[in-house]
Amino acid sequence: METQYYTLIEKQDFFEIIENKFGELAIFIDARDGTPENPVFEFDGKKTGIFAAGVAFGTAGIKILTSKDAKKLYTNCTAAVLRAKACVMKTASAIQENAEDIYAEAQQINEDRAAAEEVVEDTADEAAEETEETTDFKEETEETEEGSEE
Repeated sequence: METQYYTLIEKQDFFEIIENKFGELAIFIDARDGTPENPVFEFDGKKTGIFAAGVAFGTAGIKILTSKDAKKLYTNCTAAVLRAKACVMKTASAIQENAEDIYAEAQQINEDRAAAEEVVEDTADEAAEETEETTDFKEETEETEEGSEE
């Protein structure tokens, strides 16, 4: 048995249209004497037309993208991006400096507060010692007064 590699789509007196297993079409025109009375060529070039349009737009696009005007546009856009980067970096540096200042001031406030608490604790300790001394002095005075009364 012979393997068939194509399918007959249409057969007329003077031509045959066949399709292979990949979907490609082939047209076979029979030779004849004379000229045709009403020749008609039908072609559905949807895929071919889309391909041709793609090639045309691609070629035009490459020409446009490599032109002097496009290069000038790319250069100006790159320069604008570099200016924006410089501006962002300047702002970031200012924010970082402010954050460092805030951090240093916060540390100073905490150190001052800790020093003030130490002074208060020292004062409280001194007051407690004075109270103890006064209490001891009163007790001694009271003991002395009690001893002299006897």
